[in-house]
Amino acid sequence: MSYLSFSLLLPWLLPATCAASSAPGPVRVQLNAVMVFLLVWGLSWFRAQYATQAQTQELLRQMAFTDALTGLPNRHAVYPAVDALLRDAAQGQAGSLFLVDLDHFKRINDRYGHGVGDEVLVAAGQVLRNCASEAGAPPPTLGRWGERNLSW
Repeated sequence: MSYLSFSLLLPWLLPATCAASSAPGPVRVQLNAVMVFLLVWGLSWFRAQYATQAQTQELLRQMAFTDALTGLPNRHAVYPAVDALLRDAAQGQAGSLFLVDLDHFKRINDRYGHGVGDEVLVAAGQVLRNCASEAGAPPPTLGRWGERNLSW
């Protein structure tokens, strides 16, 4: 706002513009200053809107491809890695796919409740994160394939 006030007062404070025979010169300068101010303000507003939209889109993308409980990529994020592995296998290239199943997991949920079951899943995800990387090798794709079964 200080730029706007300064630009409105400046033409009337300068001796050269006040010495002019008519007032349209300073008024024109003021109008130009207001237009520049409005353009700069509009551009900064659009830039802020774009940044907010980009952040929102990134957050939605992360939410769509991340398991909320474990923080691991979900099945939708893992599909491309599995497809690539299958394409490589069809071309004769070596690769590996490990599926880990927590045996009798339903018993944990039934006996101790879903809260404890969730803690077990989070801990299992952390163990896989810690064990999965090998020095010098590209990082593997980890993910949670299953979902909580909500059937009653």
